[in-house]
Amino acid sequence: MPRTTSKSSTSTTTKESASAKPSSSSSSSKSQSSKVKEQDITNLYEKYKEQENDQIGPDGIESLCTDLDISALSLTALILAWKLKAKTMGYFKREEFVSGLTSLNCHDITTLKKALATAERETKTSEEDLSQLYEYAFNFCCEDEKKYIDTEIAAGMLELVIGDLPHVSSIISFLQSKPIAVINRDQWKCFREFSKSVKPDLSNYDEDSSWPILIDDYVEYVQSK
Repeated sequence: MPRTTSKSSTSTTTKESASAKPSSSSSSSKSQSSKVKEQDITNLYEKYKEQENDQIGPDGIESLCTDLDISALSLTALILAWKLKAKTMGYFKREEFVSGLTSLNCHDITTLKKALATAERETKTSEEDLSQLYEYAFNFCCEDEKKYIDTEIAAGMLELVIGDLPHVSSIISFLQSKPIAVINRDQWKCFREFSKSVKPDLSNYDEDSSWPILIDDYVEYVQSK
């Protein structure tokens, strides 16, 4: 007697096969949406870029920050540069801007505002994020791949990124009171480590520790007051 296939079994198999296949219309819709967002990012870049050069310069960054309702000198603006992986202070290259916004899943001012707000909250709660931002701040301020930054700029960045840590305000006052022209990478790194590990009253400061001479000078400066 020939075998017969039940209608219910055939129907179920057919439905499963249909559900397993990706919807061509859905894939097409996602692809179209992605292209639209890419174009939105490009349009946003074109809005702020310089007329003569393919980059967003100081004026364009100022305008971008105005549209984001932030100061160009704020922590949020520094976080923006960090997330874009910008290499030069005051300038955003096309690739930095486009790839950065794509990574942040942003395509307009509204989505960028939200992403920056989230990133700023994370730097205040994540030690890893704050460490990365602090390291980036030094690299961002280095000119022409130098290994040091101007002391005045260093003082501003210290206040901006870790201004709420103990010692930072005193370190800034110390730097501004001395004829110190530049800060190197090791000194920059130790400012944060010192502020995190040494008590405000210096009671656990060990003069035999391998702190840079500049830190020892800072301790003498505080103790002489």
